[in-house]
Amino acid sequence: MSNQRPIFNENAGLFGKANRVVMNGIMDTVDTVNQYQAALMSAQQLLLEQRQTMRFFLAKLNTATSLASYRWTYSGVPVVLNGSTQTFVAVNDSSDQFSGALNLREVFNQTNPVDGMNPTDPDVSVGPVGSTYSGCNQWTTANLEAIVIVYVTVSTTGSVLYFFDRPNPIRCFEDCFGGGE
Repeated sequence: MSNQRPIFNENAGLFGKANRVVMNGIMDTVDTVNQYQAALMSAQQLLLEQRQTMRFFLAKLNTATSLASYRWTYSGVPVVLNGSTQTFVAVNDSSDQFSGALNLREVFNQTNPVDGMNPTDPDVSVGPVGSTYSGCNQWTTANLEAIVIVYVTVSTTGSVLYFFDRPNPIRCFEDCFGGGE
């Protein structure tokens, strides 16, 4: 059995109106597909495995805006770490400054539970990530102190979506009128 590539030399109406130029073009295409078959299959497999691609970067959270009970959206900037001094420096690139980022830990937070716990047994106060407790069930929402890994993807509407996953700070509820904790 031999595997030969036919060469069409005549302009006879082979396969309907296909002439020799058309038939030789088809054969060239078949040869190209055969030559790059492994690469085409690999690319197709990557598309199937990664239907939704994501990238990520290190960021400092700056502010939090309340959505509802125990849920916030966050804004921040990309940073780099200095490993020897454990400090961070903001990146001079405005393309990854973000707002509206979601904390995955807060997605299912409703009145009860908060990240899998009942916030009334014992009574606790829950704040946004990186916030500081300022007393009487109050948390700061500006000048947050948190470094997180922020993931970037596309939402169902086609817009850019930033998110991260980090637990919220929790403090035993303070009796503001009695002075005890």
